[in-house]
Amino acid sequence: MDVAERRVPLNRERVLRAAVELADRTGLDTLSMRNLAQELGVVPMALYKHVANKDELLDGMVDTVIASITSAPVSITSAPVSITSVPVPITPAPVSVGSAPVPVTSAQVSVSPAPATIVASSVDPVLAKGEPAAGEGWKGAVRQRILGARQALLRHPWAWRVIHSRTDPSPAMLAYLDSVIGLFLAGGFSPDQTHHIVHALGTRMLGYTQDLFNDSQPAPPEVQLAMARAMADRYPSLATMAAAAAHDESSVVGSGCDDQFEFEFALNLLLDGFDRLPR
Repeated sequence: MDVAERRVPLNRERVLRAAVELADRTGLDTLSMRNLAQELGVVPMALYKHVANKDELLDGMVDTVIASITSAPVSITSAPVSITSVPVPITPAPVSVGSAPVPVTSAQVSVSPAPATIVASSVDPVLAKGEPAAGEGWKGAVRQRILGARQALLRHPWAWRVIHSRTDPSPAMLAYLDSVIGLFLAGGFSPDQTHHIVHALGTRMLGYTQDLFNDSQPAPPEVQLAMARAMADRYPSLATMAAAAAHDESSVVGSGCDDQFEFEFALNLLLDGFDRLPR
């Protein structure tokens, strides 16, 4: 940190930004209030004026990442969708995303005929570079938003662990979920259909799946080779599939898997399936 930045008054935003940058460089396990204070050039006690403890720090860091996902508009620009105005009852039911339950309260929603146009208020400029192609409508907008979330988590690989460990969604998380749900509603899906869609997407709605963020270390090459030979004899179908997929040695799922392709493949299948629902 340069001298000019050290002279900037300490505030919560600066603390959280520095914590995110430190975690990006050194990982979550080495992040401590002491290390963060040293990074900012202050005594550790100065941090507690802005965050009560490390848990609050982690929550704020995740909120900073999530806010970056929902900071640029995503628009649905498909042809108008005409929907007869009717009250749609929503039965109270908990919606679970990851390990965080999101309460849905009983309400009457009136859907009026209107063009399917929505501008969600909150994607990092880097993530917003790909506008949905003409004619893609809600599907392109949802895909852009979810892939934007994935890119954010890839840039901050520690964030998914914090998200997955939390039992209650933060306001920033609720705002993100609301923005994605709004895209489905604007695409003509009923509240009940959208409820089922959220369950079908699961954590993929947040840009990650557990297998695609597996941070365990792979076995040594010689061990992998021995396992592959044993597999070929005992599990020929599995071995055939594994051999055909060998094209991404950096995969966290397993040697041969292209993590980004696997994520987008499943996401596209889900979106195509949703598109076939009667609306």
